[in-house]
Amino acid sequence: MVHQFDVFGISQKEKGKSKCGDYFLYHILHDKFIVLALSDGVGSRPCDWLASKTTCEKFIEIIGEKMNNGFNADDLVPVCTEVDQYVSHAPDHCKGMMSTLVALIWNKEENFLHFINVGDSRIYKISKNDEIAQISSDDLKAVNIRDKNGKLILSGGYTVTSSGLTNAFGLLNVKITPQKCEFNYGDTIMLASDGFYNCCPSFNQDILNVSHSINLNESVSKLIHDYRNYQNDDSSVLILRNNNINFNLPENKVHTDYFELKNKLAKFQLISMMYEKLKQCIIQKNRDSAIDTLTIMNNDLILPSKEMLDDLISLMKKENFIDGKIFNGIVNLMRKTVK
Repeated sequence: MVHQFDVFGISQKEKGKSKCGDYFLYHILHDKFIVLALSDGVGSRPCDWLASKTTCEKFIEIIGEKMNNGFNADDLVPVCTEVDQYVSHAPDHCKGMMSTLVALIWNKEENFLHFINVGDSRIYKISKNDEIAQISSDDLKAVNIRDKNGKLILSGGYTVTSSGLTNAFGLLNVKITPQKCEFNYGDTIMLASDGFYNCCPSFNQDILNVSHSINLNESVSKLIHDYRNYQNDDSSVLILRNNNINFNLPENKVHTDYFELKNKLAKFQLISMMYEKLKQCIIQKNRDSAIDTLTIMNNDLILPSKEMLDDLISLMKKENFIDGKIFNGIVNLMRKTVK
């Protein structure tokens, strides 16, 4: 059974920290609204972990109460104003804590979603055609760096600057602009803290590879694990993928011509289709069709997971259909998968 959507998130704290300053939540409301929120507590302020946790939990709680009367995108403004109150009125030992937020609401029955962003956490959209776009805007400005005596720090005759937030929760003046974007079949939406998207120069290619993956949980977990050696901040990512298609597949989709669907499906959907086709070829002991299918998959890098490929080899043994050329084709896919 193909699920209508996939959602998965993971955080990884900076080395040496006792608690992660990032936090995320996702929730299904009224059986049709998918709500995602990711927050990054400002590390230079107290209790970054509490700031992000409060921001996400209160956002989900308050938007859920609002949705009891139906969803209106304009409600996002008072919702966030109320969240700002909670963050700004922190316990005494956490006074002054601040946080960012990226959040979205998707009605599963529609091909668009609503989103907001505060601070420098980001939302990326990856289309089924592999187009990557940052749909949020960073609330940042350049700030001059001064020494302990208040003098500007210079380097090579130029003032040293860093980026400072121009909008955040915790200051009682958060600014919210609800926005909307298409979310079509095969599209992937990624919410990310700056510790994730700033971590590695291969970021764009990495998230593209993730969007192609059959198993989001596995691929995202592996990516954030691989990033640990580059990481100098808390790192978090939360992903939502639309698995729907906007046309009817033939009843026996395993016999559908790959080239008819190549430009209609996202890559992860093509992987699933071709994997099922290959399984049927093995069960039916159709050597020629299996070899043709493997050739297409190797040429177009239609790469199932290692577990799926292991299952195909096990299936060949179970069906007593041991063929050297088919076996080698599966092994070639496996080599490309694990690179």
